[in-house]
Amino acid sequence: LLDKLDYINSIIAKKRDTLFNPAGFAIDSLRKGVTVPSDFITSRKRKQIVEIQQREIEHQNLQGLRAQAYAQWCDEKVQAEIKRLYKPGELEEEIKKRVPAVLVSYPQLKRSKPEVLKQQAKLVIEREVGESLSLPMEDDWMEMKDYINYQSSLPFLFN
Repeated sequence: LLDKLDYINSIIAKKRDTLFNPAGFAIDSLRKGVTVPSDFITSRKRKQIVEIQQREIEHQNLQGLRAQAYAQWCDEKVQAEIKRLYKPGELEEEIKKRVPAVLVSYPQLKRSKPEVLKQQAKLVIEREVGESLSLPMEDDWMEMKDYINYQSSLPFLFN
């Protein structure tokens, strides 16, 4: 009945200027057994569609937040390993040694400032250290104890 009323109201809205008695039109339509076309989107269907879309958006947001948390966790592990491997002065020396190799690998940086070259060299070191750590994939990480411990640092993600 609600779907029929929804459909009748949509007809009334379209014919507002030509209908003399909208209430009478509605009653007459109900008495004649008006059927709702299958392609008509009722307010109930619209509400269901919106709810499904909202759940999908929430799911995507959660996936994005989990990926962000995983990336942050990986970065923390890499930074901890770099601190373990290099003392601050040693890291700076390693970065300086890597600059020529960066220029070979990234010739487009030839005219870049020295800070940019050092930053790129540091990124190369971080990538190499990350690869050497054999960190778990995101799905495996979520099953680990580290994931559970990590939840407290990201309360927005796990509430």
